[in-house]
Amino acid sequence: YENNGIVYYSTDGDTWTASNNSVFTDLKVKDMSYGDGLWIILTERINETVGDNIFTSTDGMTWSNQGTDLYQNVSSFT
Repeated sequence: YENNGIVYYSTDGDTWTASNNSVFTDLKVKDMSYGDGLWIILTERINETVGDNIFTSTDGMTWSNQGTDLYQNVSSFT
């Protein structure tokens, strides 16, 4: 991932493709984790001090927003 709202995915670990999913527009990725078949991304809004979001995906290409505008200073998760 990059801190410009672009998340990349790969099916083989060698070739990476930018996700066309616009849910990350104006968001900065703070942390990312994978476990038990689920990707989780923690984001924050660019140029704002509050409004963290959590996104999940089972394939790394299709993302669902699980929580918006979390008003706590979440910096990472495990």
